[in-house]
Amino acid sequence: MKPFRLEVELKTPVVLGSRPLRLEGLLWHCLYLNYGCPDTAREKLHDYLQFNGRFFHASSCAFFVRKELHIAEDFLKGNAWNIDPKEVIKKPSRAAPIKEVIARDRSTVGAMRQEDLHEDLIAPFGKRKPYKKLELLGGKYRIRMNQWKAYWAESLVFHGVGNGGAIASLMEFYLASIGVNASIGFGTIGRVRAMPERKDYSIVDPNRDLARPIPLDSDYQLRNPEKLLIEDALLMPPFRGEQGEPCYLPERIRTIYDDTSALDGA
Repeated sequence: MKPFRLEVELKTPVVLGSRPLRLEGLLWHCLYLNYGCPDTAREKLHDYLQFNGRFFHASSCAFFVRKELHIAEDFLKGNAWNIDPKEVIKKPSRAAPIKEVIARDRSTVGAMRQEDLHEDLIAPFGKRKPYKKLELLGGKYRIRMNQWKAYWAESLVFHGVGNGGAIASLMEFYLASIGVNASIGFGTIGRVRAMPERKDYSIVDPNRDLARPIPLDSDYQLRNPEKLLIEDALLMPPFRGEQGEPCYLPERIRTIYDDTSALDGA
């Protein structure tokens, strides 16, 4: 089994839950769809990912960001960040680089009930009277309107140790979309590519940030462990029905830059 990097192309913005997506969880889902048995899917994970006795060498997701992307010129008007727009035109490298993934609000409508469309609330077509105005920001309709933070990037990046090519093939075949509300258009994915890496970045990523949940008593040398979030977490898919254990948790939103390429040996 060898270190690899997995890039999952994003076609639509993805909505994350309270914790980031994890590679072994997505792989378990693919194997479950293939074998139809949750226990078999869990056993088969060992054929694809390295296991150290407590957890798989598989990271959570990170957003792929290109460092050459810069804030739009019109955003720099007014000398934002103390940068002269004229200097930006002369020297584009002085434009402010995009360093973070920005969330956009997306709304969805929950399941409607029969009484929601009662004629006392909405006049049916054909009747010569105006529609009654519905209060969407309060009352019983408020709970049907859901707001989500959707994140977009060129791709999501995972790191692992194992058979990256086989994992990419399974994910590309079985997964059409990932994340929260994947069934209604969020997190649609395209091509899945696996590339070799010289080092194992599944625990600590190329930026030296924690890449996955690890138990508090692990031997890994972490940067600023006192600043990491500590919560109970499940270490084995399918991440339900079992007791978690105290773990250091990675950042919910991580970024990987394009200058940290595969086989860079950083």
